[in-house]
Amino acid sequence: MSWSTTDRLLWWEDQIRRQEICAFDTETTGLDPHTAELVGIALALRSGEACYVPVGHQGVEQLPLPTVLNVLGPVLSMPLVTKVMQNAKYDLHVKARYGIEVVCVEDTMLKSYSMFGGKHRHNMDDLARIYLNHDTIKFSQVTGTGANKVSFDYVELEPATEYAAEDAEVTLRLDRRMNELLATDRQSSDLYNFIERPLLTVVTKMEQRGILVDLDHLKRLETEFSEQAARAANRCWEVVGEPFNPASPQQVATVLERLGVELVEKTESGKPATGVKVLEDIRENSEITAAAKEVIDLILVFRKFAKLKGTYAEGLAQQINPTPAESTPASILPARQQAVCRRAIPTSRTFRSARPRGSSSVRRL
Repeated sequence: MSWSTTDRLLWWEDQIRRQEICAFDTETTGLDPHTAELVGIALALRSGEACYVPVGHQGVEQLPLPTVLNVLGPVLSMPLVTKVMQNAKYDLHVKARYGIEVVCVEDTMLKSYSMFGGKHRHNMDDLARIYLNHDTIKFSQVTGTGANKVSFDYVELEPATEYAAEDAEVTLRLDRRMNELLATDRQSSDLYNFIERPLLTVVTKMEQRGILVDLDHLKRLETEFSEQAARAANRCWEVVGEPFNPASPQQVATVLERLGVELVEKTESGKPATGVKVLEDIRENSEITAAAKEVIDLILVFRKFAKLKGTYAEGLAQQINPTPAESTPASILPARQQAVCRRAIPTSRTFRSARPRGSSSVRRL
C-alpha cells in the first residue's frame, strides 16, 4: 500500500472515528521510549484489517511525520475512541514526546497480568500463542540478529508492514479474548478496572516527569561500593587461601564444598544452588566451621555491594535522560527522590544519603 498521499490515511482516520475502537502500535528505533525515534504507526480495525503507516524509514516513499500526526493525533486524543495496546506505557511515552496525549486506553498486557500474574509471561508473542493459538512474526525475523541486526528504520517496508500490522491486528484479537476471560472473573476484572488501568496513566506521568539524582554523589557511591566489595573478596581469599570469584555460583560451590559445607539444594540444571537465601539458610541452620561461616558472610557482603554498585549506582546513572531537567527548587528534591526511589532501592543508610541536596550535578532520570 502506498502512502504517497493522505487519502488512505484520512480513510483510516474516518473509520476509527466511526467504529470508536482501534488497536494501535508504535514502531521505533529503540527500546527506550524517552529517546527512541518514531518509525511508524500500526492500526487495526478488526480481525484481518490492519495497516502500517511508515514515517521514519530510510530511503522509502512515505508521508511526512507532521502530516501523519496532524491526521491521527486528534483521533488518538479523543476520549470516545478506545485505543487498544499491548504494553501501552511504551506507546504513551513515545506519543507524548511528539505532543500527543493518547486517552481511553486498554492494555492487553495489563489485562493478562491482572488475571494470570506469575503463571506465564505477558508479552504479545506468548499471549498470542497461549490464547489465540497463533505464532506471531518475531521482531528478530525482520531486524536480524547479531552482527546483521538493524534498527527498525532500516527494515524494508514490506516485512516491516507485515510485522507491524500483525502486531496491531493480534493485539485487537487478544483484547477481545482477554475481555471474554475477564467477564468470568470478577476479582481480576476489578483489579484491572480499578487499579491496573488507572495506574497506567499515573505511572506514565510519573516516569515522564522523572526524578532528580545527584550524578556526582552516585559516582562517589559507586567507588565506595567497589571498595567494599573488593575488601570482602580479599578477605575471602585470605580465609580460603586462594583467589576465586564470589559472584560465580560454580566457584562458590567448589569453595564451600572444600570447606565441608553440604550443598543440598540444586538449580534447575542440577548444579548446587548458592543463591542468597540458600547461603543465609546454611549460615543460620547448618553445623559448619567458623571458617565456612566467615566465608559465607563475606560472600553475602560482596554480593550486596556488587549489586548496589551495578544495579543502582551505575544503573541509575545510565538511565539519566540527556534532556535538560526543568528548573526545580532544590528544597523539594530530597522528598521527591525518596518518594520515587523507595520501591526500587534497598533500604540502607548509604543509599538514603544519595538524595540530591541542591548539587550542580543533579540530573533528571
